Amino acid sequence: MRIYGGGEDKMRRPWVLLALAGVALGFTAVRRRRATNAGLPELDEQFHEAYGRVRSVASRTDPVLVLLGDVLVLLDGERRREHLATAPATALIKAAAHVPVGVFAILEQPADSSLDEATRQHLLQMRRVKVPAAGQLDQLDADTRADVVDVLQRSHAFIDEVLASGQVLPEPRSRFAGALGPVLLRLSERATQLELDALHAATDEALRELTSEQRRTLEVVVAGVHQARARSLGMQYFQKRFGERPGEEKRVTYAEGAEDVLEARELIGTRRLDRAIAVAFFGDPKRLQRDVLGDAATRILEHADLTPLA
Repeated sequence: MRIYGGGEDKMRRPWVLLALAGVALGFTAVRRRRATNAGLPELDEQFHEAYGRVRSVASRTDPVLVLLGDVLVLLDGERRREHLATAPATALIKAAAHVPVGVFAILEQPADSSLDEATRQHLLQMRRVKVPAAGQLDQLDADTRADVVDVLQRSHAFIDEVLASGQVLPEPRSRFAGALGPVLLRLSERATQLELDALHAATDEALRELTSEQRRTLEVVVAGVHQARARSLGMQYFQKRFGERPGEEKRVTYAEGAEDVLEARELIGTRRLDRAIAVAFFGDPKRLQRDVLGDAATRILEHADLTPLA
């Protein structure tokens, strides 16, 4: 099933009228005794309180999917349903791939230096990672099983070599990394396919709980760290499902640094309310998705005479 963002103007929804009315009430429903002597900071505080209330309501208006780590969560009003969005085999592949990368990082030291005790102990810890038994590898296809075993065996052999020499030499380290690079790329490709398959299954399972109308209004939040935003697996998957271009973020958005599902959902309320305000005041639904002062700053700085720092 492929879902596309419909052509409807979402600014027409009834909740938008309530949202704008709520913001207005945030200014007018101040107690009389405060309004008489209210300063600008107090008015600003009242705005943020009203904005927060309306944002919270807006985030619950339509169903939202939140991808947080390995779990895809469907939030529909007060209803919450979790779906596992990862493949168990991926953990095995990642663990194997992390061993050579970890060894390389541990040996990031001055060239031709002696192996100190702390580094030796770290290498011994990495060496304790065992090659999985045959039964543990059954969840992998034959080629992936062979690559997992190959990576671990070559990593163990290199660790033994370094421990025996007692030296951190750049050339053997570079050869080790270069030889395993293609294998790690194959494992990464396989892990990615497994994760996409798992996310696709979880998404379709969640969609079966929604009506056709709810699917038309569905929005998605992918939570993660800053570095993952541009090429996030989850972002790419849902952009493909909704037919959105990268950076468009109409119904698929990224919650940078969100630590829980409800925090990620609040971003939807923020976006919905901001779009309503932006259309009403500026005729541009994306105007508040960038820094409010940004456009003016661009125009002013274009003609500013500033001394270069470098």
